[in-house]
Amino acid sequence: MTRRRQSTTTSTSSKPNKSTKKLAPAHVVKKLKASRTKTGTKTNYRSKINIMTEWLSENCPSQIGADGNLIIPVDKDSILKFFGFLCSPAEALNSAATVEGLETPMSISNVKLYRSALVDQYTILNLKLDGDLDTELKAVLDGYEKLINNLKQRGRMKINEGKRHLKFDGYQLLANKFMKKVPAESGCGKSWSTVIFGVSSYLCGTL
Repeated sequence: MTRRRQSTTTSTSSKPNKSTKKLAPAHVVKKLKASRTKTGTKTNYRSKINIMTEWLSENCPSQIGADGNLIIPVDKDSILKFFGFLCSPAEALNSAATVEGLETPMSISNVKLYRSALVDQYTILNLKLDGDLDTELKAVLDGYEKLINNLKQRGRMKINEGKRHLKFDGYQLLANKFMKKVPAESGCGKSWSTVIFGVSSYLCGTL
């Protein structure tokens, strides 16, 4: 009799409790979806959307709602014009006879962040970025990346323009990676002292 009670209790406790289900209403689900992005990234996205909204309000006012916010879904041509605006300093630098007095182009990662911010706005509203628009944006970003790389190769931009210093976590990752790497023994002349010297030189050069 006792065993029977124990088995009944066990099987009952394994079933989902009705009161537990009530702990996940719609607003909790929305909150969990919103928490998918780190606070710092959200702030960065919001900054990009604010810049996008400000530019569109002046150049494509039909894309801004009565509340002053960006209308989603966005008009493809208007967004492409905005990205053209972002990329225009690089194109000006590419075609100008001299680089003096010209605006420094934005880094590739910074321009790409605008697309990520736009995608995030769609995700918040349970929408997906239009496929045609996304394809064209990716084509623009690919072209911009090639343009920036070309400008650096021609000496019109600094090689390290848009790059960030390696953070402490990055140094830790490199240290762990190199310390676990065994130097080749056959014919290349590498030893632990060579590897450690090379890593030290690299790290000192980035400080």
